[in-house]
Amino acid sequence: MIAVQKSSKSFMLLEKLHLYFYCVTFAFAFIGLFNMPKGHEVMEVLVIVSLSLGILNKLINKQVLLPVPKLWVTILLIAGVVILTNDYLHGDRDRLGRAFLYMAFFVFFRPTIPCTKQLVFYSAVIGGVGLGLLSLYQFLNGLDRVEGFTNAIPFSQAVLVVLVFNLYFFLRKKDNSRYLSCVSIGFLFIALYLSQTRGVWLALLLLVFIYLLIKVYKKPLKYLLIILGVVVTVFSTYELSSIVKEKVNAGISDLQRAQQGEFGSSWGMRLVAWDSAVKAIKDKPLLGIGRDNFFSYRKEQVARGEVDPIILRFVLPHAHNQYLQSQLIRGVPGTAVLLLLLLYPWFVTGCFNQRALLFKSISFVYAIFGLSDVPFEHLNSLYLYVLSMTLLSYYLLEEKENKKEESR
Repeated sequence: MIAVQKSSKSFMLLEKLHLYFYCVTFAFAFIGLFNMPKGHEVMEVLVIVSLSLGILNKLINKQVLLPVPKLWVTILLIAGVVILTNDYLHGDRDRLGRAFLYMAFFVFFRPTIPCTKQLVFYSAVIGGVGLGLLSLYQFLNGLDRVEGFTNAIPFSQAVLVVLVFNLYFFLRKKDNSRYLSCVSIGFLFIALYLSQTRGVWLALLLLVFIYLLIKVYKKPLKYLLIILGVVVTVFSTYELSSIVKEKVNAGISDLQRAQQGEFGSSWGMRLVAWDSAVKAIKDKPLLGIGRDNFFSYRKEQVARGEVDPIILRFVLPHAHNQYLQSQLIRGVPGTAVLLLLLLYPWFVTGCFNQRALLFKSISFVYAIFGLSDVPFEHLNSLYLYVLSMTLLSYYLLEEKENKKEESR
């Protein structure tokens, strides 16, 4: 009898450990992934421990886990296999491939999480305040453009994703806890401002305008006034903020210089990198050139006079565009995987509706990020996106249960 009790206690402990590590993994995505050095390494450990506990629960406890979101698991498996196969053929970042496979099993062995939205709410609030405080600390210690523990671009992208979560909760919650989101939003705007990343600012503006245009049909006067207020705020910020004005003017200057053949600037280098990628893709459209041939191919392009030689003077490890990068390195399979990742929330909930608007918004901003950066090549950004999309199945499950309760 005592042996049976000890056995049942150990089984319960295993179940609790699985649940706790799973919850900590989601919380860490918001609170620690970008708020501490080498956050992606800690995340990798948490994911591996969580999925290992999930496997043990399934084998030993015969625990009944939640239904598997088959499409999402399939997409993650395909992504991992494509990258690892490409690495075998002509080089790729095998760590990205392993991360996708880890996440596929992490999602497959998912436990029931009570109060998923509350977990995400408090994690997003704390994470937002943390990102804002980190930005202020770096700025006050002499860093003109804050970058967290990665660099300014992926850091600002993470700030925007956490901001989207906080905006969602602020708009959806009806109790006083919504004002915690408001505090977090304030800190996140400070971080966005100090990160000085134009692409992320643009993604935020586009997201806000699209959201308001969707809402304007229901209450035209209210939302037209809000749109007007946003426009006035944007122009006022441009006029009053030296940082915003300098960044915008610098971008315009970069493009003007590029038209004159001077590419030694931020946008000038991007244009050269895009030109190089497009020409390489035309040569190897099916399977891409792989990472092993990435730099040697550029040297050949310069030698043939196809690309400006300035591309060899600076270390540009990617094409500064996720769509070009995926096609260039991984060919058609890589581009297909990228589109599957971005379109997942639309596949699950449909295109022409407002279901899962939070997750469609995150997919949308990542799609915008991909125009001038490579978010899926950064492990931190990859984990944040995959974990965000993994929450979609939990949200849909809660939505289904709420409808059942209402119909009773």
